[in-house]
Amino acid sequence: MDVGSRRPCLFDSDVTAIRAFVRELVAQSVVPHMENRIAVWNEQFASRRRGISGRFMSLSKKWTGFGSASRNSPIISGPGGGVSGNYDSLQEMYRFDTPEAMLRKLADYAFMLRDYKLAASIFELVRTDYGNDRAWKYLAGANEMCVASGLLNPLASAAKTKPDNLDLMLETATSTYLARCKDPMNALRSIVLGIELLKVRGRAAAEIAAKWAIRTLELDLVGSIGQVLIAERIASCFASRIGADAGGWGHRKRKAAFWSVMAADEWLKLGKAEFSAERLDDADTFYGSLETAESTKSFDEMTSFLEQLALAVHVKLGQGHSRRISGLLETNFEQLDFRSNRRSLLGPNKPLEVAPLSPTRLAKMDQFHRHDDDEFGTASLSRVRTRNGPGP
Repeated sequence: MDVGSRRPCLFDSDVTAIRAFVRELVAQSVVPHMENRIAVWNEQFASRRRGISGRFMSLSKKWTGFGSASRNSPIISGPGGGVSGNYDSLQEMYRFDTPEAMLRKLADYAFMLRDYKLAASIFELVRTDYGNDRAWKYLAGANEMCVASGLLNPLASAAKTKPDNLDLMLETATSTYLARCKDPMNALRSIVLGIELLKVRGRAAAEIAAKWAIRTLELDLVGSIGQVLIAERIASCFASRIGADAGGWGHRKRKAAFWSVMAADEWLKLGKAEFSAERLDDADTFYGSLETAESTKSFDEMTSFLEQLALAVHVKLGQGHSRRISGLLETNFEQLDFRSNRRSLLGPNKPLEVAPLSPTRLAKMDQFHRHDDDEFGTASLSRVRTRNGPGP
């Protein structure tokens, strides 16, 4: 909490003293203590595991069933228990003094101090033990943190931070949370975290982020509001996909426009017409940036759907936003290209009602026709028909 946000209840001298105390506590006590623990645990546990003897013990735990069990921890042999003897399958936890628990704490401390390289190496080291012990929650968390550490490390090698490798670890974390742990909330958290970290990488990583966002909708991990927010993130991920050459080959602007239209439709179903209008504007921008924008005019059903959606948003917003949405109807969705020789989406011989409206908007459109004498009814239709040409 920012101390300055409570300044009306504190004197300026108290605010300054509290800030100085917190700064000294963190810089002189907390951080040095964490750095000391990292050095000690790295020498006691991680260094031994990286050597030849540590690798031999890992293999022995996997194939023979004995290994480096802690002297103070009893060997648990419950149903589904691990092979190392340190994992309590009944309580689904490791004791605090076991090597697996200490290595996880070492990785967490390194992650908090932004030593992402060390954190990623420790998570990679310990997730093998979690898999051998069938500690599913620990295994899913270790894979999730491997992805986060690898994506946050700016100095990581290209081989270890390859999007395909991170995609595999994220797949393992998600499937373990859902299938083994029956924990959809943690699965959603890992996916959303992976989406945002992959998106900032751009290029192929941004497309993988969009794939995982679509996967979230397929798994039905979010509600109605979450679905429209995820649709917006999908459009943003596809929009950040940069082309390979000067001509932008390999961009995903058309997919970004499609998901923007989907988000606009979902926002309108939720009664948020202002957000729907913003997403329609984004879709028009994406379509207009395409070199072959005029080719979309051959899809009559798509153009009809866009016109109906724009009209529904116009009716929902009403008089207060009539100027903005009228411009959207007359300019944005009448033309998908910013060049001077573009033509109307509907064509000169097509009326507005090309396809039947959806049931969710039919009541709104009936109300629109009943009040066709108001200032945003017949006037708006006449403006659109005047620009598009007379109907049949």
